Amino acid sequence: MQKTTGTSTIFSPLVRKTINLFSVGRISGAPLTISVPILGALSLGQSLTSTDILGLGSIGLCAHLFGFSLNDIIDYPIDCTVPYRKSHPLVTKRISMKEAWIFAVMQIPIAIGIYIIALDVSRTGAFLMLLSIATSAIYNLWSKRGKIPRYFAELSLALSIGFLCCFGAATQSTIISLQSVLFSLTLAILLFLLNSVPSGLKDIKTDENFNVESFVIASGCRMVGDDGIFIPKKIWWFVFSLQFIVILCFVILGSHYHPSWFVVILTSALLLFSTLHLRLILTISSFEALQRSSPMLV
Repeated sequence: MQKTTGTSTIFSPLVRKTINLFSVGRISGAPLTISVPILGALSLGQSLTSTDILGLGSIGLCAHLFGFSLNDIIDYPIDCTVPYRKSHPLVTKRISMKEAWIFAVMQIPIAIGIYIIALDVSRTGAFLMLLSIATSAIYNLWSKRGKIPRYFAELSLALSIGFLCCFGAATQSTIISLQSVLFSLTLAILLFLLNSVPSGLKDIKTDENFNVESFVIASGCRMVGDDGIFIPKKIWWFVFSLQFIVILCFVILGSHYHPSWFVVILTSALLLFSTLHLRLILTISSFEALQRSSPMLV
């Protein structure tokens, strides 16, 4: 039988701990957030160096890990009672609450360090980065609790992505162009669309049991019996209105600013995905069926 070396004995728990921490940060969904500051830089129509791409992508990863880790920390009391979260690292104590907090908060100095070392620093860029961090925290702290209106909390998350996108543009130019602002707005509304309704409906049963008022519950959605879901018409109007605004922004971008083919393809894919995904979610009347549809994002 092969003997286990001292080094492997030391590193094995460290590897497991790292995997669990990244699980709390929901690393599987990171590519979308990683792309946001890169797309913001590309919205100017300039080519990026490998250092730019690596630096912007790493900051996007830090933003993702910070937001999702904080979300899991805040939702821990609820997650402890949800069957599908029973294997979560925080619930099973594979990660302590202190470790989760340290992991979440440390993403901020790491992102700032990467910005200083790898990218061109400006006051505008630093301000946009801080705004992105602050609005992400506002969403996680008040999306289901507190006196802040729920639509404001959802809007805060969308603004976080918009600011992160504008931050990417700020690393390439001292002036934030209207083109970059419009592109950032398009991404922000897309996220608002994908997160506010699907993720709220995913948690509606648990939120009702805990008397938690999420965005969809505040908008009139509710459980009917043990498995039924009631979705009012104003949610449909909300979804279709935002989709119209996104399409309008996309048309303006394409006709007046001629973004790169990569930006056009990715934005089109996101728009198509959000449209089909939301149509599927809104036509489901069973909570169990909704769970099986894997609604995004959180």
